[in-house]
Amino acid sequence: MDSQWSSWLFLGLLLSFCCHGYTHASYAKDVTITSKDKSTSVVISGTTGVVVSAGGIPVKGFTNLQDCDAVPNSVQVRTENINGTTAAIVYQNVKCGANTITVEDTFSPGAESVIWHTNLGIFEVNHEPFTTPIFTEMQWIGTHQGGSSSPFKYWTPWGKGCLHNNRKVPGICYSYQGPWAPGFTPESLPAKPALEDTKTKAEVRYRLGEVLLDKDTPYSLGVDDLMTVPLVHVLPNGATPPKIMDSTVDNVEGITVALDVSEYLSDVILHASYNRTSFSRHFLKIDVGVNSVMFTQHIKCHRDNDWRSAMGFMVREFPFVMGEPHNTHIRDLEGLGAYTWWQGPWEDDKEDLDAYGFKTNWELSGMWMPYDGLFLPYQPEWLNLAFEPGLAQYNVTYKRINAFHQQMQSLGYHSLSYFMIGGVGTKINLPPKQLPPYKFCGHVNTSYGEPFEAPCPTPTGSNEYVWSQLMEGALRNCWHPYYGFHNDVIHDWVGTILMDPYGPKWKTLLLDQAQRHLDMLPDFEGIAIDRLDYTDYYNYAFDDGVSWVPYPTKKGEKQLFGPAMSLRVSNNLMFGELHQMYHHRSRKVMMMNCNTMCRVDLLKYFDGTFSEGSVLNAVGWTGMRRPTILWTYNLDNHTADELHHAFQAHLLMKVYPMAPTPKNDHSIQPQNKTVNGFYKMYGKSFNALHGAVWNLQPHSVVVVKGGGAELTVNSLVGPALEVGQAPVLLVPVVFGTPKSTVSLQLRDPPGLNGDEKAEYDCATLSPGGATWVPLPPCGVTGGVGEVSLKLSDVGSALLRCYKAGKM
Repeated sequence: MDSQWSSWLFLGLLLSFCCHGYTHASYAKDVTITSKDKSTSVVISGTTGVVVSAGGIPVKGFTNLQDCDAVPNSVQVRTENINGTTAAIVYQNVKCGANTITVEDTFSPGAESVIWHTNLGIFEVNHEPFTTPIFTEMQWIGTHQGGSSSPFKYWTPWGKGCLHNNRKVPGICYSYQGPWAPGFTPESLPAKPALEDTKTKAEVRYRLGEVLLDKDTPYSLGVDDLMTVPLVHVLPNGATPPKIMDSTVDNVEGITVALDVSEYLSDVILHASYNRTSFSRHFLKIDVGVNSVMFTQHIKCHRDNDWRSAMGFMVREFPFVMGEPHNTHIRDLEGLGAYTWWQGPWEDDKEDLDAYGFKTNWELSGMWMPYDGLFLPYQPEWLNLAFEPGLAQYNVTYKRINAFHQQMQSLGYHSLSYFMIGGVGTKINLPPKQLPPYKFCGHVNTSYGEPFEAPCPTPTGSNEYVWSQLMEGALRNCWHPYYGFHNDVIHDWVGTILMDPYGPKWKTLLLDQAQRHLDMLPDFEGIAIDRLDYTDYYNYAFDDGVSWVPYPTKKGEKQLFGPAMSLRVSNNLMFGELHQMYHHRSRKVMMMNCNTMCRVDLLKYFDGTFSEGSVLNAVGWTGMRRPTILWTYNLDNHTADELHHAFQAHLLMKVYPMAPTPKNDHSIQPQNKTVNGFYKMYGKSFNALHGAVWNLQPHSVVVVKGGGAELTVNSLVGPALEVGQAPVLLVPVVFGTPKSTVSLQLRDPPGLNGDEKAEYDCATLSPGGATWVPLPPCGVTGGVGEVSLKLSDVGSALLRCYKAGKM
């Protein structure tokens, strides 16, 4: 972190993991808070500062406001009984210009973590709101002791580059501009640059959701990569880290600091440097009162050094956001995807599609609707939106749409309806000085607001309705951290304009349209929403009460700030209403297109993702328990090695690609027979992943030997093959030396249930293989077993193991 941010506040806190025998000083100096499962203890000291010990490893942790200074002698520490448990509360005043800010940090026991809740606000009355970046910081003490390399390393759910899924280049890359790499390996905290070194980057920054590297604005914040889940997992970097005390505690190998993803999260940056990691929160409104700004983070420690423990904690702590899908029908939709308006006959291609592993179509936006926002008009018949060569315009009826759904389901496939809340209309023109008389196409009595006049399903009707009825929801006076200020409507594809679902009439229309899918289409299975990246805007027309963002300012004058509506707030409100509408009904699912913004806090209401782009890891991290599909643009001109690499990468991250399907829009077509052959080669492997979730047990599969330097494995848990059997362990083994032998250690495989000894039946499936090939039984003793397998001639295999016999 830059020196201007070096002012910090508060407390002293000693995180002592499992140190229940540690004798601390009196209450006036130290207060111990322990998680309910006794795995993490925090000791707060109001006089010595913050010290966090992981098996004796010291860390200073504090809340820090940029460009602010701590008020001397203002720290107070007390305890309080909250819901039957002891919490420690630390108060600190800091001076930010003319404002005195009171910061209140509360530490309380969580199920398996210590919950760190922060409240802050302006102490004085009659002061104006302002904003400054707020940091939750951990300084890793001991990193200054000799040498430039840090004795700590870290991991976060990062992007790590982009897959080449559009011929020889990535399609929509919103990670750093480099080739994709697996994201499983922790990295050393950045080395400490020498004083004379002005080129080495002292800090690496990760933005929650996306990074657009082609923009350089005052608020681009010098971001290097993205993260999908706001956590950082820190662990020793090889050598035994320094200690500050003799300690009898068990050795703890990792500390996770994670933000609460169930709360509203603003623009969030993770900073990693030689001696610290920190999260900064931006554009929050700091106002009068200690509850002006409120947010939460968790500190969790682990007795292992595997990043899976960090993600496992997130899944357990935030099941609504990252746990099992809201509607289990999504499991039936797992498989390769398509984005097509092709209406068949699909049975003519069923043999190929089944061989690819195809399962779910997302109906092309122009397939049925006349324009965005009017997905199902209020007439019995209308013309669809024909927006490109090849997509004909034709008469659409509800009977025609439902017949298509029936056709797909009869073949074992599924088709999700297109939905969009971020844009409206088609060919929207600037309004005349005086609006002409406008025409409506029906009167709607809705359950979601005031009755309204229905828009007409024509481009003219689109224009008239938008300008006469929906402009309060138009995104016209707004700000974007990368694209800057806008003072007029923002046009998007086919002449739509961007919208804010907080606009009352726009919100009512959207909810009524969502309900109309339930009312008019008996075989409707759900929606896929386009697109999450619209949520990066701030709308000056409304005030969400939590945002304080830049306003247009004359050159040379001091930057002005003011209230706005973050579209993360208004979109999440709409997502929640759709969740309430659909998820209590059978077989109704919701998927989201991340496009260039993938962050789990905005995906909490969804059952999975179907995303454009090429950042394989970003969508993969959202899929710990929920299926993901990533766009495939064009695989022409790939060599055989490049094709194997692409398919193996998808298998590794358990992310389904798109299938070569007729009339796919800006995505892969079926004309390339060589590429189609690769799809068939890997189709059985993708099918084997249906219903599987990531195995988040630490070190569940470890490479013992063989396979070459690039060999990479993942660990998944799939459903039992037969009723009464144990769940299946699935291990994608990829990027290995062709035909080499690999030995893997299995630890606590699924179904073991504490047995001292057990036997597991294992088999492998190779790309292009007709069937699973059995391996010798794997004996598991004391929770550990070892299995050897031979890789295919393309250096990969899918391993499957399950406990022999019935449960």
